Amino acid sequence: MATGFTQLSVCLLAGIAVIILLTARFQIHAFFALLIACFVVGIGVQMPVADIVNTVKDGFGNILKSLGLIIVLGTTLGILLEHTGSTKVMASFILKLTGEKNAAWAMSLTGFIVGMPVFCDSGFIVLNGINK
Repeated sequence: MATGFTQLSVCLLAGIAVIILLTARFQIHAFFALLIACFVVGIGVQMPVADIVNTVKDGFGNILKSLGLIIVLGTTLGILLEHTGSTKVMASFILKLTGEKNAAWAMSLTGFIVGMPVFCDSGFIVLNGINK
C-alpha cells in the first residue's frame, strides 16, 4: 500500500486542480470543494474511505481545537467594528491623510490596520462595505 512520490505528487496536483475547478468554475463553496479534494487525494493514494473520513475529521477537529476561539473572537471584533461604524471613521481619517488620489492606498492601509486583530474572512466582510 506504499505510494510512490510520483503518485503522491500527481494526486496532490489533482486535488489542487479539483479545488480550483470547483470554486472558480462551478462556484461551489470552498468548504465542500476542500472536502471533495480530500476524497480525490485519499482515493488517489489508495486510502480506504473510512480512513479518509477519519483523517478529515481529525484534521478538522485539530484546526478547531487550536484556532476556533481565535476565529470566534476575531469575527466578533469584526462585527463590532462594522456595526459601530469604526472602520468607516478610520477609513475617512486615513483618506484625509492620503488624499483622494491615493484612495487605493488608504483602503490598503485601513485593511492592514483592521486586519491585524480580525480574522481574514471577518476583515473582508467589514471592509467590503467601505470598498463600495
